[in-house]
Amino acid sequence: MLDSLNQNLFMVTASSGKQRSGMIITWVTLASLDTERPRVILVLSPRNLTTGLLLKSRRFTLSLLSKADLDLVDRFGGSSGRDLDKFGGLARRFSKTRRYRLPSPRTALSVAEGQVTAVASTGDRLIVVASIRIIRKAKRKAKPLVMADLRRLGPAERARARAKLLNDLRLDRRQTRPT
Repeated sequence: MLDSLNQNLFMVTASSGKQRSGMIITWVTLASLDTERPRVILVLSPRNLTTGLLLKSRRFTLSLLSKADLDLVDRFGGSSGRDLDKFGGLARRFSKTRRYRLPSPRTALSVAEGQVTAVASTGDRLIVVASIRIIRKAKRKAKPLVMADLRRLGPAERARARAKLLNDLRLDRRQTRPT
């Protein structure tokens, strides 16, 4: 049953001071029926650098990735911002959002700026509720990047993603061990 899920891939970017980072996430859902004051729920790892920056600044961008963004998955989903500047060499592919001045991919289907309003912990994950403001909507009919598209990654990228996933699972299981 869980293998049949094929979620959209999003990029979250956040900064605090001069430090910035970004990550790939799949768990995003609407948290409001009010289209004039939309809210979303994000589920994030508390160990991620981007999560820490998001919590510190209480601001972020949320970008719905297009199929043209597949190459960003390895950099933003397979490595840590503690080890490298994820945005290094990609300046032309990103634009800054209006209010928060955070980078978002130019090829993203849509981009929103978010303000954190509440956070709850489940132990291995943080549930973040945020108000959002859509700042860019897709003008083209491109399709969103989804989990099934990850099969198109090269062997080296797939190996890095698999290693990171296994490490994250090991850490999550240790953190949520029954008492």
